[in-house]
Amino acid sequence: MSFQLFDLTQIFNKAMFRIPDFQRGYSWEERQLNDFWMDLTELSAGRNHYIGLLTVEKIDSDKIKDDTDRWMVDERKLNPYFIIDGQQRITTCILLIKALIDNVESLGEEDFDEIQKRYLWLTRKGDGNKLCIFGYERDNPSFEYWKSKILNIESSANEDLQTSYTRNLQFAYDYFVKKIVANPGAAKEVYAKLTTNLKFNFYEIDPSFDVCVAFETMNNRGKDLSKLELLKNRLIYLSSLIRHHCDTSNQDEVISESEERQLRIDINNVWKTIYEFLGKSPTLKLKDDDFLKDHWAMYFGFKKERAEEYAEFLLNEHFTAKRVASKSIKFKHIKEYIVSLQASVKIWYRLFSCDSANAVEKDILGNLNVLDYRYSVPLIMAAYSNSKSEPPLEILSALEKFLFLSFCIYGRRSDYKQTEFMQLAHELFVGEYENGHRCTCQNAKNQIIDKIDEKGAAKKFKIFIADLFNEKDGFFSWNGLKYFLFMYEKHLYNNSNEEFARLHWNGTMTREHILPQTPTDAYWQKQLENKNEIEIHILTHSIGNFLLLNRAKNSAQSAKKFEDKKSAEKLGYAVGTFSEIEVCKYADWNSKSILDRSIHLIRFLEKKWELSFGTDTDISEMLLLNMEGNATY
Repeated sequence: MSFQLFDLTQIFNKAMFRIPDFQRGYSWEERQLNDFWMDLTELSAGRNHYIGLLTVEKIDSDKIKDDTDRWMVDERKLNPYFIIDGQQRITTCILLIKALIDNVESLGEEDFDEIQKRYLWLTRKGDGNKLCIFGYERDNPSFEYWKSKILNIESSANEDLQTSYTRNLQFAYDYFVKKIVANPGAAKEVYAKLTTNLKFNFYEIDPSFDVCVAFETMNNRGKDLSKLELLKNRLIYLSSLIRHHCDTSNQDEVISESEERQLRIDINNVWKTIYEFLGKSPTLKLKDDDFLKDHWAMYFGFKKERAEEYAEFLLNEHFTAKRVASKSIKFKHIKEYIVSLQASVKIWYRLFSCDSANAVEKDILGNLNVLDYRYSVPLIMAAYSNSKSEPPLEILSALEKFLFLSFCIYGRRSDYKQTEFMQLAHELFVGEYENGHRCTCQNAKNQIIDKIDEKGAAKKFKIFIADLFNEKDGFFSWNGLKYFLFMYEKHLYNNSNEEFARLHWNGTMTREHILPQTPTDAYWQKQLENKNEIEIHILTHSIGNFLLLNRAKNSAQSAKKFEDKKSAEKLGYAVGTFSEIEVCKYADWNSKSILDRSIHLIRFLEKKWELSFGTDTDISEMLLLNMEGNATY
């Protein structure tokens, strides 16, 4: 075991480095890159900066399978190392070196060819192939991207896989390119500091240590390992133990060395798929631990009192060396689990991306995303798993109705029926109830419908809305407003003769007050004559006074008078969505207009969700307005 303080030039002297398959990919984002760049550029001349620990394991030459790595060790006499801790920092350094070489003409006395030979690649005589000095093991999901997209080494592999990790690699490279292009004159100084003034604690780990266990106990600077990343390492570690603990008296349980190796490859391939789908969309921010928690609830069965301890269960109770030794965890258990993870991440991505060729399914998933259906995700995953080929449209529709009525009409607590839904998810996933009876998608749909409490809907909604006006800003505070307005817009589109919808849901949708919250224009002052503060508050935040607009248009409309808000020449409502065009039929926007449109929207609510709120007078009272549009507080 050795410990020394080295700079980058010394670290890469006659050495090659591999990031092993149990390591996560590159996780640094802008915050960590900013810290790194500041540490480097603000370092005074002649001063050194301690950047952290670099823990490595010398690779036994007998274990080098890759012929390219074998050539560098045998022919070029490079010392091979696995990076156990510190890969984020070292990767960042190499990314910066590559960005410097690509974007400046000179880095001082050392020419680019020498720099490339030390840090980036060697060219093999005979075939002319470029071989990475620093990079990922071939089984690592980032191997091909690093080689072909970052180092620009031609590859025969027909693979352009992008994951959240490869996006981070590309972002970091582009980040450094921008910094270099902004100040090319500083490149030589940056390179000198990077290679000679940043100091690592170079620590070579004792070969008797189990590196998977060592890795799990270490934290990288900047970003802790996610639970999903820790789980991958744990499963790879357990895969190396199972063969030695299998029941040799039972031939069916004897695991060969090749089967052990294949399980390790399978684990890597599953995580490759997971991070492919988590990073598939550049706009969706999908969190790996959210996926792991949803899968845990479905696969093992959710218990409310342990909802935040799912990682404790997975890492400290279930997938442990102790359970392998006791034969509670066997080869087949890990295999079944990772197969489920691989299938489930595709479903999980489908739910949030609404990536489906089926128009009806895409529409319902879009509606559910607007509703924010977090705790029902395990149930939806189980429904897809259970239904196999066909999307479980009946369950999705039943869930949409349940979520809207429970949380947007009745004002239920956010955890209402959570435990029951989670338990149903597990039962549907395994295909049977605790009593042994079969559980199907039809059973699950019926249970969801049974949970919809439609008794006294009008009374509950009236109380709920009254509370919103008493305690907050009326319908502006209603958690169902965006979803409801979006559903109304879709209703208008479906009843039109137009081929394309005018409004597509995205995160920039905002609620426009037609009567502004700050009615400073003389037009609005006239409409509100003889209205007191409470009356103005009720009218301003009535349901009929809202439109769903994109943020830019909302900002542009702001406090304009009604005529200008409608004007086509001023890109107003007349050239907007179906809802906007419908509002243009009103000559003026006053208390009567707001009441009229409010009743109209409540009638739509009744029809779509099979509710009844009584007469127009009953509805106006529920809205705290009388039939003349005056407040009845």
